[in-house]
Parts: sequence; structure tokens; C-alpha cells
Amino acid sequence: RRVGISLDAVAVTGSSDVPDAALALSGRGIDAICQVVGNMLDASFTSITYAARRARLPLFAFATSQARDGGAAVTVARDYAAAGRQLACLTRRVMQGEHPADIPIEYVTASVISVHPGNAAACGMEIPAALRSRADHVFGADGASHAAH
Repeated sequence: RRVGISLDAVAVTGSSDVPDAALALSGRGIDAICQVVGNMLDASFTSITYAARRARLPLFAFATSQARDGGAAVTVARDYAAAGRQLACLTRRVMQGEHPADIPIEYVTASVISVHPGNAAACGMEIPAALRSRADHVFGADGASHAAH
């Protein structure tokens, strides 16, 4: 609220509810759709993309593939390559004799920003140059990542 953003959510109980929920949400006069992380919604992402495109709403998500292969204009996702390196360091500690119970839990903190200018254009949005230059991936219509930096 402090920055002028409000949330309008639609509950779903199964993946079969997602297409109707996405269409209902897109018809509420909202400015954008931000798909939250979850297996059910990830599996139904095509229907969310359809609703967003039909309503010409920008679509934001939290999995890189949803910009690369789906309809998201912008995604911010966990950097699983960094997570793998982090796990390798923890594994080394265990292999060197440290007891796993003595190792504190570490969360993946690195993120990857991906943008897809074509997906943005499909809903009348333009990716700002500052965001495009910060992005780790800039995807083209072919799904290939082009140099972002």
C-alpha cells in the first residue's frame, strides 16, 4: 500500500480451476498479473498466459522458464546454479567430517532476473532499458537468451 500496489487474489483448489480463475482475475480491472510460485499454478501457466494476453495485461512470474517458454514479460527466480555451488560447499563440509546437525540451514539468496521483450510487447508493455541492462537473461522470440549485460 505504501507504494500504491494492492493485491487482488483468486483462490483455486485444483489445476482445473486455474483457467477460469485467471480469466476472472483478468476481468477485474487490474493492472498486471503476478503468478505466485506453486506446482499447481506452474502446471497451468499456459492458461494464465492466455488470460493475461487476452486482457493485454503484463504477466510477471518467479520461474525463469516462464519468461523463456511461457508468456511472462519479467521473472525473478532463484539462481539454481548458485544453489548447486552452495550445496557443493555444504557437501564438502560433511565429507570432511563436520556433522550435518551442526551446519546451519542456508537459504538460496541469489536471484536471476529474466525479461522477454516480445512477451512484454504482446501486452503493450515495454521493458525499461535500466531493467533490460540489469537482467541476467533477455529472451528472444526463439527462446534463446541474448547477452543481457
